[in-house]
Amino acid sequence: MYLPKLWTNIADRLEADTTLMGYMPTGARIMNDVNYDDADLPLVSYNVVSDTANDAFRLRSREVSFDIHVYVERFAKNRPTVSGQDSGFDVASNILTRILGDWPAQSYGTAPTYGLDRWTPALTDSGWVSTIVEHKASREDHSREVLHWVLEFRAIISQAAV
Repeated sequence: MYLPKLWTNIADRLEADTTLMGYMPTGARIMNDVNYDDADLPLVSYNVVSDTANDAFRLRSREVSFDIHVYVERFAKNRPTVSGQDSGFDVASNILTRILGDWPAQSYGTAPTYGLDRWTPALTDSGWVSTIVEHKASREDHSREVLHWVLEFRAIISQAAV
C-alpha cells in the first residue's frame, strides 16, 4: 500500500530539516491528523484530503491530495525563542517557508534541497512510484489564540501491471 509509505516519506522529509525542527518544541514529531489542543505548539500535522483513482488498462493511478497544517501560538508562551522573532507570525512564516522548500531557488531540473514543493517521494519497496509533489494552494483558519495555516499539496502515485 502506498499511503503509509507516502506518510513516512513526508514525515521523514520534514523531520530531516533541522532548521524547521528548530522552531518546534523539543522532541516534536510531524504527526498525521493531530488536534492542536492535544499538543505543544508550534505543531505541524498532515492529513489526506482525497485519494482519487484514475486507473488505465494496465496502470493503477491515484491522485493524492493532502494538507499540511501549521499551528502556532499567536503570542509566545512555550515557544522556543529565536532571536528577533516575538510574534507567532514571524515563527509561522519561517515554518511555512521551510515546508514549501527551496525549489524556486534551484537551477532548472534540480530537485529542492528541503521542503515538499517539487520533491519526489521515494515510496521504497511499495511497488508504487510518485510524481513530484506540487503545492496547490494555501489558506488560513486562525482563532483568537492560535494561528493556523493549511498548505494543500498533490501527487500522482502509480503502479504498472506486470
